Amino acid sequence: MDVQALLPVLGACLSHDQTHVKEAERVLKQHEQLPGQAVQLLRVAAEDTVDAGIRHMAAITFKNLVKRSWEKSESHESAGAAPQFVIPDADKEVVRQNILEAMIRAPHTIQSQLSEVFKMVIYCDYPERWPGLMEALYGNLGAQGRVHGGLLALRLLARKYEFRDEEERAPLDGVITTSFPLLLHIFRQLLAAPPSPQVSGYIKLVCKTFWSATYMGVPAALLERETFAGWMGALHTALTQQEPPVRGGGLEGRGEREGGVGRRCWVLHITYRLFTANCPKHCREGTERQFGDLYAAECMAHFLDAHLGLMSALASGAYFSPRATNMLFQYMSHAVNIPAAYKRVGGAWDGLLHNVAFPLMAFNDEDARLWAEDPQEYIRKGYDILEDMYSPKTAAANFAHDLCSKKRTHLDAFMALVLQTFARANAAAAADPAAGPTAADARRVDGALLAVGCLAPLLKHKKPYKEQLGPIMATYVMPCFASPHGHLRSKAVWVSGVFCDTSFPDGTNRGATYMAFFEAVVRCLGDPELPVRVDAVVSLRHFLEEMEDVEPVAPALPALLNSIFGLMNQVDNEDLVFTLEVLVDKFGEQIAPYAVQMAQQLAGAFWKYAAAADEDAEGDDDAAGIAAFGCMRALNTLLESCSEAPALVGALEEVLYPLLHRMLSTEGQDVFEEVLEMLSYLTYYGPSISERLWGLWPQIEAAVNEWAVDYWENILVPLDNFISRDTERFLTCTAPDYKASLFGMVRGALQGDYGERDVVPAAKLLEVVLQNCRGRVDAWVGPYLQLALGRLNTATNRTLK
Repeated sequence: MDVQALLPVLGACLSHDQTHVKEAERVLKQHEQLPGQAVQLLRVAAEDTVDAGIRHMAAITFKNLVKRSWEKSESHESAGAAPQFVIPDADKEVVRQNILEAMIRAPHTIQSQLSEVFKMVIYCDYPERWPGLMEALYGNLGAQGRVHGGLLALRLLARKYEFRDEEERAPLDGVITTSFPLLLHIFRQLLAAPPSPQVSGYIKLVCKTFWSATYMGVPAALLERETFAGWMGALHTALTQQEPPVRGGGLEGRGEREGGVGRRCWVLHITYRLFTANCPKHCREGTERQFGDLYAAECMAHFLDAHLGLMSALASGAYFSPRATNMLFQYMSHAVNIPAAYKRVGGAWDGLLHNVAFPLMAFNDEDARLWAEDPQEYIRKGYDILEDMYSPKTAAANFAHDLCSKKRTHLDAFMALVLQTFARANAAAAADPAAGPTAADARRVDGALLAVGCLAPLLKHKKPYKEQLGPIMATYVMPCFASPHGHLRSKAVWVSGVFCDTSFPDGTNRGATYMAFFEAVVRCLGDPELPVRVDAVVSLRHFLEEMEDVEPVAPALPALLNSIFGLMNQVDNEDLVFTLEVLVDKFGEQIAPYAVQMAQQLAGAFWKYAAAADEDAEGDDDAAGIAAFGCMRALNTLLESCSEAPALVGALEEVLYPLLHRMLSTEGQDVFEEVLEMLSYLTYYGPSISERLWGLWPQIEAAVNEWAVDYWENILVPLDNFISRDTERFLTCTAPDYKASLFGMVRGALQGDYGERDVVPAAKLLEVVLQNCRGRVDAWVGPYLQLALGRLNTATNRTLK
């Protein structure tokens, strides 16, 4: 399509009439394989005179076309798939010649789309098919009005090599040699310019480029004395430089302020990695060792002083983003364990802990807002491990632990402050019992409770604290269960779970004090505040794990289960599943009356977590996948506890069959062992093997023949159950023919190119048939022997022989 024909079609994609949108999308799809189509889309996206909405649609369509069709995909080669369209080489060359210019000139919304195309083409074609890129890019770095686009392009180019090994990074050396002197010059100019959000954005691109270029190794160019001093000096200036002034208040001012903070976060990222990765003792020989020696001798003290200055600013009320604050404390935590750094900070350590870290550990305004407006989000952030990367509170608590672990005097001084905080709040509450603790006191006590919980590994093993934990818990933690402040009740529940293995004066894991805390936690299952109830369920698990005798708790089992089931309908939290698993494990057969309801809850939770894991398949957070696995594990524990009740196992089959049917496929690869274990329980402990369970045999066969040979040990058990518990069906059924099916699976394993250990269970399956079907499979003895002897000739594994 030429440009004039393309414009109205792209415009129709923006229509409010879905009929017009679908027709326009059909036309674009119909013409996308025409020669020149990619080029025309790029022309429209780059043309200044075209309507902004149409340009944006052209850029998106162009990006998606390049993503699908720039190069041949191996995944497209499956049998029966239509041939993949690949953009012609002539069109690719035109795109390579023009994409950099188009990206540099485009406004932000269109530039963000074209930068994705630029990145994809770099990853596929640089340097082999795009040798002139670096020269073109370098020219834009020094051109007036084009610096931002040049910096963006250079950052995308460096990012290609961020995680590559040394051999694959060879082209990056040329990029660094060519661009780093000019990049350093630009960096210095930006640092000398009047602060503004635009300048901060440019500095952030410079820092990102430096990060990618140095992530997997120190380039040789950085070891040159002038270059090293230049980059370290510029980074130090960027770290200590004041943020752009905030013009106006409200959201506008905050957004502008956070633009600068994003720059500071990247500088902190770099300085933290320089500090942690370049310890001379741990550096590899070569450029890394040379750089580490230089950094330790000439830079470490200066950067440490700069971080101390930032900590001082933080204590004085300066704004730092949560991520920047987190990085600051990570840096200081590392400094604790570096002798030269620890010595340099000297007597200031306790001040940092008491005046900077401890106040951050308190319940704050943002916590209060979430607690009141979005308790589900408050809960999610409290249990999400990835949040620890951004949380100032977590970083401050970790810093407290690291410093108190370093030297006993730090622990003693900090615990004196924490206990003083408790005592003051108690005294204020005692002076006016009717009013109770003030909101400010409650917030400080919340931070003190967090501090005590985070120091648990130290307090449990160091004198005199390990002997004092019981009185501390009784005096300062127990009253918090009755606090009118929900967050204090929640923190008391959490701390009780952390210290439930404490040796109280009247007994460990038993006694009046232990049971008083346990009962207080159980009462919180009915708390009006949702976060308190969730924390109570999680804390309950720790108490149950410590209990040697759970019989005293048995009468409360129905109420406990109902509370957990209710919370599972309100909150997505894998820790609730783990508590259910502990309940099943501890109460065994007593769980039977609630087994079906529990299975329904766990199966529903599994589907929810599995769907979430699929949506986040490309992400770093595997919490949903772990939770789905926990659901399967809990279900199998439940089946095991019901093994003495065949009728109940049959009822559980009703609930679990849909899960088995769907997960006995590639979709269930992540939980395939657990799925097979579930099928093993159902086929062994059920009253009989149902028709629908037999219907799963073909799915097992397909899995074995296609991808599941590594799971033969797990597959053997349910197949053994099918044969031994329903021998008649195995022998007489012809559609499908189970005997032929089994022989085909075993033959594929024994004759295939698989490890000998992996196929031992396949050989055992032949033994299962012969033992259970004696005299009724004579026709199969010959093929069995032929198959076994054929593999015996080459076998070396004793077990397989």
